[in-house]
Amino acid sequence: MLIKGEDEQSYVKVHVDKEDDMGVRFTVETQCRGFSSTLGGIYIVFDDLSDFISEFQTLENERRGEARLRAASPEEFDLLIRIIDRAGHVLISLRLQDLSYYETAVIPCSLELTFGIDPTTLPADYSAPT
Repeated sequence: MLIKGEDEQSYVKVHVDKEDDMGVRFTVETQCRGFSSTLGGIYIVFDDLSDFISEFQTLENERRGEARLRAASPEEFDLLIRIIDRAGHVLISLRLQDLSYYETAVIPCSLELTFGIDPTTLPADYSAPT
């Protein structure tokens, strides 16, 4: 799945790495206004993915509301697609976080970004990330 910003430079790209009986593991790449990140090993259970697809289809059909997708560890990956006005303008918000450890300290590394997209670029028949 690739979501491109109206500025032609911002994007969120999802690569499926592995699927099992419970969900899917993937890598996400993103870039926005000079910031970029790649984070792998993100896991989403199928029930959450199914809920997101349903919310996304409602958003696409009615041009209102929002669709949110979170990882099994919600602080690791949080993607929000939302309609912000009656004209149907769309914002994409993404938060990524990876935790590392030094001795007894937890050290978070995170990136949060938001950008607008052309609503006509939303897929009409979204079924799963690829």
